[in-house]
Amino acid sequence: MKVKMTRHEVQKQLEEFDASYAFDVEEIHANQVMGTMMNVAFQFKQVPKDQRIRHYQIAHQHIQELLKDPEPDVDYSNMSGNELVKCYESIDERAAELERLREEVKEEKEEACEDVEDVYWDYVGPKEYLIIMCDSILDSVTGFLTTMMNMISEKEEEDADDELLIIV
Repeated sequence: MKVKMTRHEVQKQLEEFDASYAFDVEEIHANQVMGTMMNVAFQFKQVPKDQRIRHYQIAHQHIQELLKDPEPDVDYSNMSGNELVKCYESIDERAAELERLREEVKEEKEEACEDVEDVYWDYVGPKEYLIIMCDSILDSVTGFLTTMMNMISEKEEEDADDELLIIV
């Protein structure tokens, strides 16, 4: 079924798709960097050095994609009608390309995590990761302070034993 659209409508849809496509690609790579590094951070002591390096390499690849120069904006207003139609028809191909990128990322996650248990790979959002990190920090600080308090108590008990005078 063909839909009749004005040149302006086609142009507007192409520009919106371009912006959405660029944002989605950037978001995928940014989430991968964050997910990869969070995975390493949460399991740093349990993961061998070679696996950590593999995670760093994955993060590096995604950072490289994020740092690439953006594609210049296409000036659809200067295109001929046929060129505009070809660009419009390429939306489906580009959407499929985006889906392939998502699948590659999914496979990459599975491959990178095949030897690691309890991995926090699924991106749940910055707020949730912040909560997880704060809880982890709270646990670490609480554990440290408890240990210090126990050490101080033991030291005070030793000092009290040394100062104990027995009068007969």
